[in-house]
Amino acid sequence: MKKYLLSISLFLVFSATGVLAQPGGGPAKDAYALCPLVVVKDEKATPASVSNDGTASIGIRCTVFSTRPNTRITAVWADFSHTLMGGITTLSPAPRATVSGSAEGSYEAVAAIPLLVDAGTYRIPILARDSAGNLGQGRAVFSVAFRRNPAMPAIGTSAFMKKIGRFANGSFVGGNRVEVLDSGPKALERRLSMVRNARRQINLECYTFDQGLADGKFMDHLLERARAGVEVNVVLNADTQVSTSPLSTLRLSTHELLGNLIRDGKAAATDPLFKGLLSSMRAGEMHVIVPSGRDIAAKKPPSGAERVPDHWLSRSAISAARAKPTASLSEQIRSRYQGPGGLPALPLLDYAVHEKILLADGKSALVGGRNLEDRYFTRWLDSDLYLEGPVVGEIAGGFAKTWNYLHPPDAPPHSPARFGAPATEEGGLSVMFVQSAPWNRNYSALKALVFSIAACRKSFLAYSQYLALSDCLLKDAIIDAARRGVNVEIITNSAETSRETSFATGYFISLNAMGDLIRAGVKIHEMRPNPNPKAPQPYMHQKEFLFDSQMAAMGSFNLSLRSSYIESENIAFVSDPAFAANREALFRSRVKSLTRPVTKSRYDALCQAHKTRMEAARLVTLLF
Repeated sequence: MKKYLLSISLFLVFSATGVLAQPGGGPAKDAYALCPLVVVKDEKATPASVSNDGTASIGIRCTVFSTRPNTRITAVWADFSHTLMGGITTLSPAPRATVSGSAEGSYEAVAAIPLLVDAGTYRIPILARDSAGNLGQGRAVFSVAFRRNPAMPAIGTSAFMKKIGRFANGSFVGGNRVEVLDSGPKALERRLSMVRNARRQINLECYTFDQGLADGKFMDHLLERARAGVEVNVVLNADTQVSTSPLSTLRLSTHELLGNLIRDGKAAATDPLFKGLLSSMRAGEMHVIVPSGRDIAAKKPPSGAERVPDHWLSRSAISAARAKPTASLSEQIRSRYQGPGGLPALPLLDYAVHEKILLADGKSALVGGRNLEDRYFTRWLDSDLYLEGPVVGEIAGGFAKTWNYLHPPDAPPHSPARFGAPATEEGGLSVMFVQSAPWNRNYSALKALVFSIAACRKSFLAYSQYLALSDCLLKDAIIDAARRGVNVEIITNSAETSRETSFATGYFISLNAMGDLIRAGVKIHEMRPNPNPKAPQPYMHQKEFLFDSQMAAMGSFNLSLRSSYIESENIAFVSDPAFAANREALFRSRVKSLTRPVTKSRYDALCQAHKTRMEAARLVTLLF
């Protein structure tokens, strides 16, 4: 495991090579080895610095000429495909500043800076093509600062609900029954009941699934329903699936794709989970997709910018390399594969399906933080939402979208059946379901969360198992809220409770992020450990967010770079003051009974005690 983490660290401190998008689709030539027959010079972005409050725009200007005779400039464009802005912007000839025959001269364009895009320094490639097909490249540089738009609507208002829906590609629907499942045994029983009582369809999506859950009852119920003729569709993340041992996962993921193992039957010999699944699949009783990160990356539509480090990754690398300020960007990142944002496509670092969804008969749904292992229902602190009503149709649509995208091309055609919209419950709650798929540049979960934090006026309360946040948009939003006077509090794990898992390094990653948060005024509460170090620790795995005592959100999203930019996630937002107040009361109670504060003096002491581990943890932030 140490050798594997070292290899990842080395990947993260090398240079990047790039392929850039061009008009008409398809990859251009290698942008860092372009023929100099077309020259792009005098690149300038005006103004040099703007904000992301949704009111700014940037002017881009350059001079283009060809060194070959009898050619003319045919296209000039700026490539934003590696940013949340996305796509390309065509530069047009500046008035009275180009030669009519060759179209050489000055080109310009104006690009809007969308609301709440990532902050940081942007290096936007400018490409030009001549009539002979030669390409030239320049680069415009400008910076974006995080700035909350003061006209942000208040949470809970109709204006807020409309704007967040447009911003995050979702919508609030009313008339839903919402039940929080904080109790592990109750959450497990609800899952068993949903599967046991299903008559038409079961849709299951999960990050990890232990076939021994509840003494095998969950698996038994699933197989029994499939054999009874119920349509069963299962999506499991491959790189976390074969064993709870990271080494077993890495070994399998590195050499063969789990999807192939299942299809040819080899998995039955390596892991008991797939014995029942495989026999049921062969009998045509169950439909199972187990995609790996490589499967997902291979299905990505060509954007042409696959190997250009995404802006978020470049910014994160610069943040992680602060101890080496003379390092250039080319010394901080290297990408040889088609992984997320320009990362190498390695197991546990690559794209992943991190969502947790259970749907029964199109009538009820369960989303939240729990995976299908006993520890999530016994000693760990976690929660789920059980839902009935119109939002179930939204969740079913999200599951179907994921299924249809990940369905292997060589597998028999199958798409989950869709049912009519569930009935509205009188007096039910308003819920919005959002879902992200970073491999399609869909960051809806991140955008909805950041928009909501920016809209907060009084309080933002959060649970997150760790704080894997180097400099990034989500961290900017949290810090900005605290500096504005919003009461920001986060419950997370301590060093002792983090040892409950295989990846206790997550705590030292959290310490790296805590400094900026605490200095901004964020209150960090860490879980108090069991005084018996040999006893199981009360690990906190919950992912829940509370906004201004008006709205609550729960799902699979951690306060991390992976949840923001790499893994598919979902969040259910519940807009109801009474519901939010109940959740806030529980948060306050847990702060008193289960946590201890990370004061500035305590934080300084922790940094002194763990300095070496914190520095090492910077290299593996993207594993969490």
